[in-house]
Amino acid sequence: MKPTFRDGDGLTVEIYGGRKGRVGDIVVFHHPEDDQIVIHRIVSVGKDAIRTRGDHNTQLDPWILEPGEIIGKVVSAWRGKRRIRVWNGLAGHIQALAFRTCIKMDDWVSCLLHPCYRWLSRKGLVRRMMGGNSRIRILSLQRPDGVEYLLLFRNHPIGRRRPGFSTWEIKRPYRLLIDESTLP
Repeated sequence: MKPTFRDGDGLTVEIYGGRKGRVGDIVVFHHPEDDQIVIHRIVSVGKDAIRTRGDHNTQLDPWILEPGEIIGKVVSAWRGKRRIRVWNGLAGHIQALAFRTCIKMDDWVSCLLHPCYRWLSRKGLVRRMMGGNSRIRILSLQRPDGVEYLLLFRNHPIGRRRPGFSTWEIKRPYRLLIDESTLP
């Protein structure tokens, strides 16, 4: 349910009690196939059918839920010691629409700008203007399956190379600052 929730967030769940769901509610239920806990938002409610989708997903979940299958509704989240408000109902539905709109816009803009971004990255113009890789640090972590490398920019992780992989995963726009040929 990113970006609504992050890894490590604690959730406060109110028991649903078989009541009819509302579009926009974030609900907790068991996955129909493997019994794992799923937290998704209700996107439509029929007579005895509820459709769900994660806030970051563009497709509806392939299953249809019955009201009795919902365990509860997320009413708040805890990020560290800070309580995060969770939007349900109409406000939640609007929030989810905004998330999906941003995702679609990001995809669209990325497609348009990707050739320019790749050209700038290959030419190294931005890197030379910023003084090269001088602000980038490399951290190596010994994992059970090999060494994982992390790239840090001002103590923020911006990229990594997983054990057994030969390519780096570098966040935008940091690829413009890095000469990959100098990385391990």
